[in-house]
Amino acid sequence: HWDLISIDVKELNLDEQVVAISDIALEKVHLQYDQTEQMTEDAKPTQEPVGLPDIRIDEIAILESSMSFSSGQQVIRAAVNELNVSIDEMNLPDSKIELEELQLKKSFFYVQSLSVLDTTSTSTTANPWKISLSDAAIDNTNVKVDLDTTANLSKQFNANHIDLKQLNARLENIYYDSKTIQSHVRQFNLYSDDHLVKASGEFLMNDSIIQLNEGKVGLDNSKINAAGKLTYSNQELLAPESRVNLDLNKTTIFLKDLDYLLPVVEKSNYSGPVELT
Repeated sequence: HWDLISIDVKELNLDEQVVAISDIALEKVHLQYDQTEQMTEDAKPTQEPVGLPDIRIDEIAILESSMSFSSGQQVIRAAVNELNVSIDEMNLPDSKIELEELQLKKSFFYVQSLSVLDTTSTSTTANPWKISLSDAAIDNTNVKVDLDTTANLSKQFNANHIDLKQLNARLENIYYDSKTIQSHVRQFNLYSDDHLVKASGEFLMNDSIIQLNEGKVGLDNSKINAAGKLTYSNQELLAPESRVNLDLNKTTIFLKDLDYLLPVVEKSNYSGPVELT
């Protein structure tokens, strides 16, 4: 059900599959879909996927709306109090989206996924997605992810149960494609399992390096000021042949804070060198 759905269409060409929209406004729109039966392999479509239509949107505004999807293996819920998006370019046929500004306030996102992700697929698309965002502001937003149904009784970080509260962030120059992720993080703070986490800096990751410039990371009482680079190959971040270089300055780490992150360190199984300056 909904109070307001407004779509201002500038151009509609069904023959050319072109739709140009000035703005989309949703207010108090609530959508729910429950998939009670799983699709069998025989029932899945076998035809080749068709190209995406050319849909162009300038502005999106969502107020006090929600979405819920559930199946036997997944649950996805979103409650958006306020979301505003300004779009410079949307080119779906070429898998390219350029966003000018994104503002998200007082919202909640929940994902539960019990299925095992298939990482063996080697299929590639003709046009890998390229997404950029000039400026993002996120205020007082919560994100929760559960990858199994067991209770999270541990006081340490558990990647199967992520609970992020009061996320506030200011991000600039975000870019993503199939090989690269980068962002300038001006402000980032949240509570993870009631631990206060703060971060800022310039971040770059591609298929051979992870680099952090002017990085500042805080976990409760611990504070790290660092610039660093992790060089790796064969898509194995922490293989023995990888190299880690860290330049630390005015850094304080408390053992009780380090204990919270021990599961991350143990799972890395890294045995290569670390160069500290």
